[in-house]
Amino acid sequence: MPSEKLPIGYYLKKVDKLLTESINEIHASEGINRLEWQVLNGLYLKPNQAKNELQELMQPFASPESLEKLLANLSTRELISVSDKLKLSPKGITLHQSCLKKQNDFRQHVMRGIANEDYTLMIKTLEKIIDNIQASE
Repeated sequence: MPSEKLPIGYYLKKVDKLLTESINEIHASEGINRLEWQVLNGLYLKPNQAKNELQELMQPFASPESLEKLLANLSTRELISVSDKLKLSPKGITLHQSCLKKQNDFRQHVMRGIANEDYTLMIKTLEKIIDNIQASE
């Protein structure tokens, strides 16, 4: 890598790419993909959701039709139970816990050597960049 400073977009893209690849590897090691993880995690954070609640949560990521197929697949794999409400099955809870532990271990690794103050400053800086860009639109 060159010694001169590169534009912020380079670092954002690089971090995003590396984080995404690593998280995808974690999910794959557990036999799921990112969208399946989002559904499992959504049901973990809010058990016994109505299907329309989950559809609203997942709207940015999946159409109602693709979510319906995904739920059927997770149900067939006995990771969730589907009735009037959706919830993780015992097998789904175990999978979620295993995947979450790997993600938390990864997050600790990624944040190693970064002080809380530095992290807070980075987040505030990124939020300000976002605000500035949105204000100019």
